[in-house]
Amino acid sequence: MRVLIILIGIVIALTSYSQAQVLETGHYGYALNGLRGAHLPAPGFYYTTINHIYTASQFRFNDGNVSEMNKSVMSFTNINLFAYTPKQKIFGAKYSAMLGIPITNLALSPVDLSVNTARLGIGDLFVLPVALEWQMKQVFVTARAGFFAPTGRFKAGANNNLGKGYLSHFYSVGATVYFDKEKRFHFSGINTYQFCGQQAGTGVTAGQTNTFEWGLGSTFDERFDFGVVGFFQFQTTPQTGGDPSLHRAFHQQNGFGWEMGYTTKSHFSFRMRNYFELLAINRPQGNAFRFVISYRF
Repeated sequence: MRVLIILIGIVIALTSYSQAQVLETGHYGYALNGLRGAHLPAPGFYYTTINHIYTASQFRFNDGNVSEMNKSVMSFTNINLFAYTPKQKIFGAKYSAMLGIPITNLALSPVDLSVNTARLGIGDLFVLPVALEWQMKQVFVTARAGFFAPTGRFKAGANNNLGKGYLSHFYSVGATVYFDKEKRFHFSGINTYQFCGQQAGTGVTAGQTNTFEWGLGSTFDERFDFGVVGFFQFQTTPQTGGDPSLHRAFHQQNGFGWEMGYTTKSHFSFRMRNYFELLAINRPQGNAFRFVISYRF
């Protein structure tokens, strides 16, 4: 069920300053894949509830200066995720498709730190129509393609947006490598590249973003795993439209943390992750915690 955790980051509440000061960022969050990230779920239909809490108390600028917020920003998101993996293979690979419906009190990367977090609503829809996994003796390889639809409420300049106001799409490739025959010790690395559309009402197109996520851990009794995880995310192309002073600015975010998961014999699985952000540029810097429950029908 590791791949089901992919959507945790759909609702990561990375905040930013007003449009006149700080870059727009894409939908794809950081650290969406961790331990054994290249795996897809076994054949069947799944329902997963993903609960995500993000807190931040400072914003780090391009010149290294840090702005302390008047109060910490905290966002909460619950994602209802539906996934299906058929028994049939495609091109010799396991195939899976997923749909994520987020309910959140804060948009992905809102444009103002004075956000209004009092209301809950539906955010931007996540669709993963193609996820493939090729299995070899000690290596699992994955390739994925998905997009975010602008279904969340968005109004240019508002501080209570639940969506980003544009369509974006991404492509991912990666692998999980096992170091022993028993497959107890493993390392995963997945790279994702995102393209963003033009934002409604502002003319802003966020720069493209590259995200590399990794996880190093151990599995016990094929049901419990534990390890360390991390990510590197950075903007690769300039933002266009909007404030010209931002066209030469770039953002990045890094972080590390821990992850643990357990799968029961009754088709339930549980997973927790905790990340600590560091070395942010033109981004807020804080912590993220996620708790996930999944059930296979």
